[in-house]
Amino acid sequence: MRGLIRRTPECALHVHVGLPDIETAITVFNGLRGWLPLLQGLAANSPWWFGIDSGLASARAALVRAYPGRGIPRALRDAADWEELVDTMTAAGELPDYTFLWWDLRLHPRHGTVEVRELDAQSSLDHVAALAALVRSLAYEAAQRPPRPGEPSETLAWSSFRAMRDGVDASIVDDGALRPLREVASSTVARLGPIARELGDEEALDGVSELLASGGGAGRQRRAFAGGGLRRVLELLVEETTRRDGRDRDATTSIARLWLDARSRRDLERLGTLTAAGAVWTSPVVGEVRGREAVVEQVRSGFVDADEFATELLSLEARGEKAVALIRNTGRRNGQELDSLQSLFIHTEGETVTSVRVAVDDPDAIESFWAD
Repeated sequence: MRGLIRRTPECALHVHVGLPDIETAITVFNGLRGWLPLLQGLAANSPWWFGIDSGLASARAALVRAYPGRGIPRALRDAADWEELVDTMTAAGELPDYTFLWWDLRLHPRHGTVEVRELDAQSSLDHVAALAALVRSLAYEAAQRPPRPGEPSETLAWSSFRAMRDGVDASIVDDGALRPLREVASSTVARLGPIARELGDEEALDGVSELLASGGGAGRQRRAFAGGGLRRVLELLVEETTRRDGRDRDATTSIARLWLDARSRRDLERLGTLTAAGAVWTSPVVGEVRGREAVVEQVRSGFVDADEFATELLSLEARGEKAVALIRNTGRRNGQELDSLQSLFIHTEGETVTSVRVAVDDPDAIESFWAD
C-alpha cells in the first residue's frame, strides 16, 4: 500500500454471519448490499482528520476509499459468477487469494460466512452488539425471504457517501427514494424485532435506538469537543470503552474465567462442578456433544490425545449471561504442530456453564491435526 497506509493506521468493525451453504450465502450477500449505507451511517464514529474536524461523520471511511478494490460490489448471479469474478480480479491484481478483495461486503468461504466489512470501530461494546445484531437479523431475513432486485452499485455508492458524510443525520436511498436514515433505521429495527427475538438478539438490537438517540459516535465526539476540546473527546472514548454493565457481567466473567482456568489446568473435577448437567459442547471437529460428562470428556481428550497440548487465555469479555474467550492452543500430535486461535462462545446460568460453542481460525488445519 506504500504511502496510502502510511497516512494513518486505521481499524474497522467487521461482522461475519455463518451460513449453511454457498447458495444461501449468495442470497444473503445480494440482500445485504442495499443495507450497507444504513450500516455505515449508524457506525460512523471518526469525525477527526489528523486533529481537525473533517466535516465528515466517518473520515476513516473516506481514507480507506483510496485502497484498491474498495466499495460496494455488484450483485452475484450464482456460485459460478462469484468464482469467475474472483478469478479475474485476483489475476488482475496478482493477488494470492480472494481475501485481498476488500469490498464493503464479501463472501468468506474459508470461514463459511458473509462478511460485512469496514464499518467504523465502536467505542461502546453495546453499539458493537447492536450493529452485529442488526447485521445478523438482516442476513436471516434475506435468507428466509430472498430480496427484491437491488440497487446498482453506482446508486449505493452515492448513498454510502452521504452516510459517511452525515452519519445518523444522513438521507439515504431506501426503496428507490431518499429517506432520512433515522426513519429507515427505526422502521427496519421494528420490522426485524421478531427475528431478533427468535435469535436471542432482541436486547442487543435495542441498542440501535440508543445509538440513534445519542447522535451516533460522531455526534457524541463533537459534543464532547464542544465541552472540552480533543482532551474531552479522548476522555469520552476511554469512558465508553471501559464502561461495564455491573454485577451480571462481573458474575459471568468470573464463572467463565474459573471454567477456563480449570480447563487449562486439566482440573477435571473442578471443571465438572462448573459445568451444568445438561451442558452442550459444539465444535467443528466433533460436532455437538451433550451432558456434563460428555463435555468434560471432550476437554480431557484434547489433552490426552495429543503428545503435547496447552491452552492460553488471551482475552475474555462478557455481556449478560454470555461470554466470549479468545484462546491460543499449541501442541504436537503425530508429527504435526498446532498453533491456532480459538474463540469459545460461553453461556452461563447461575454458577455453571451451560454451553460452549467453538470457532477456530483454520478449520482444515484443526481437523488435520486431530485426524486419526
